[in-house]
Amino acid sequence: MYELPRNQFYPLIGIIVGLFLIYWLLHNFWDENVLIIISLGVLFRLFVLFAFPNLSDDVFRFVWDGRLTVNGENPFLHMPSWYLESKNIIPGLNQELYDQLNSHEYFTVYPPILQYIFAFSVWLFPNDIYASTIVMKCFIFLAECGSIAILLKLFKQFEIHAKYIAICEGDDFWNDPFKLRKQVDILEKNQDCSFCFTDVNTLQDGKIIGVHPNLSRDKQKFTGIELADQPGSIAQTCSLVIRRQYLEKFPDWVLKSYTLDWCLQLYLTKLGPALYLPEVTATYRIHEKGIWSKLSPFEGWKKNLEFYKTAIKQFKKQSSRNRLEKRIKTTILEALELANIQANKKEIQKWLFQKLISCPLETIPQTLHSFRLLLVPSN
Repeated sequence: MYELPRNQFYPLIGIIVGLFLIYWLLHNFWDENVLIIISLGVLFRLFVLFAFPNLSDDVFRFVWDGRLTVNGENPFLHMPSWYLESKNIIPGLNQELYDQLNSHEYFTVYPPILQYIFAFSVWLFPNDIYASTIVMKCFIFLAECGSIAILLKLFKQFEIHAKYIAICEGDDFWNDPFKLRKQVDILEKNQDCSFCFTDVNTLQDGKIIGVHPNLSRDKQKFTGIELADQPGSIAQTCSLVIRRQYLEKFPDWVLKSYTLDWCLQLYLTKLGPALYLPEVTATYRIHEKGIWSKLSPFEGWKKNLEFYKTAIKQFKKQSSRNRLEKRIKTTILEALELANIQANKKEIQKWLFQKLISCPLETIPQTLHSFRLLLVPSN
């Protein structure tokens, strides 16, 4: 890649896309270890440490500024063009180097600490641009290693002291500056609870269209079955604050579910009830690319049905299982009803099959109507 000129767009973009695909495969199919990933990153950096940076010509300005400093000139004082126009001859600042600059009419933008690095590199190798560049790259490499070491130390310190985890996905946002303080305080007072959720505004097309879940203020704690026996999740992810100790490891039925957030809530209630704070602290954005918004009604019902069938396995009490069995029947009947209204034979077949398995004796007229629609010849 370093041998390619930077104007060779298609070969370069092909290499970049290929490397990104390798990264994606490793990220998704390799049980990664952070230290291994960091070690590989450092190793790859070392491989190209002695390669001249062909994809950027900024390095020539680094050398220009460094040669100015070494010769006692202030690199911030004049633009490069001034030195050639004024015939102010500085050793090393010649027409050849000037022609390789991309900033003839610009003052330098690099801060003093970088100017010292440029000067040191040029001082070591006053007549060798390649060698000066390698010295600069060594400084960059050491700075990156130092940054990684500092970040790892901060992460370790954070993991030791962090007691709660708050979640906010990229398309949502928090709108209460005291959100975390309020939820942490209420969780501290209710040590039996595993997580806290709040009301959120729902935003669509730039307008607030409602508040969710907007439950009764009389009820504060919710069990697993009370969260599961709903037409959809009542605890929006952007409102959650969770005890960190419960996020160490999740079972596969949580991680592999399309409704991961809903399954996560159900899993957490095994460790303690959910705590509801009836205040709007965040905004949930509804848009066409959202994980739920992009689904058709039938696809949404299918995902809910998968959740209910997963959830029912997590309850031993028959009363809880009965509630979810009823929810499954309701979902199937609602989906089949819409399919009948639309005379959508493909969906009728799917949902009629589900109904005949789960609740064949429910609403027999609906079943007969579905068969009638399937027998009607298509236009």
